[in-house]
Amino acid sequence: MTKTANPPRPQIRGRADTFFLWIQTHMRQVAIAGVVLVALGLGVWLWRQSRVARERNASIDLLNAAQTIQSGNMALAQSDLEKLVARYEGTNAAAQAAFELANIYYGQGQYDRGIALLQQLAESSDDPLVKAMAEDGVASGYEGGGRFADAAGHYRRAAELTRLEDERDIYLASAARAYQAAGNKTEAVAIWRQLIDSEGTQSAEARVRLGELTAEPAKQG
Repeated sequence: MTKTANPPRPQIRGRADTFFLWIQTHMRQVAIAGVVLVALGLGVWLWRQSRVARERNASIDLLNAAQTIQSGNMALAQSDLEKLVARYEGTNAAAQAAFELANIYYGQGQYDRGIALLQQLAESSDDPLVKAMAEDGVASGYEGGGRFADAAGHYRRAAELTRLEDERDIYLASAARAYQAAGNKTEAVAIWRQLIDSEGTQSAEARVRLGELTAEPAKQG
């Protein structure tokens, strides 16, 4: 009986030898690649540590500014907040500082400065919540300056950005009031009707406001 030939075995050892031979031949390149990988890993670690430290330092400065506000020294608080916003742009503390600083500007009647500050925050932030809050702050500034039509547009923008349904209704109600103040009855009525249909937190006010806007004056006898 003829024996069946054994199938050839994979040349695992030969491949391993070839691999190690390649390593020995290219030792310098392998060493350089290893150094590069280590450097990259170290760079990422240092970047993360630097980011954490930056956030921590910004938070400390924000706390100090808040204490200064509580003490009533608004001039110093304004100066500290302006430095914080410029130095730690992109941090959570800098975003909070921008809102506090805008409130100070608004309190001084410097609506353009507050609007510009919050508009920049709305454009630069990657956080939808921060962007929505910034747009709401911009709208408040326009409203404070008597530019109600502009305010309404930014309230609407805030409503588009937020992911929270109740908050969206609040922004829309603010937009409707601003449209009313601007004399734009059509837009105000449309928003109040939308809020009634949504049956959210602003639906009760929407019914009252809509009744005021659509009520016909009594005929004189």
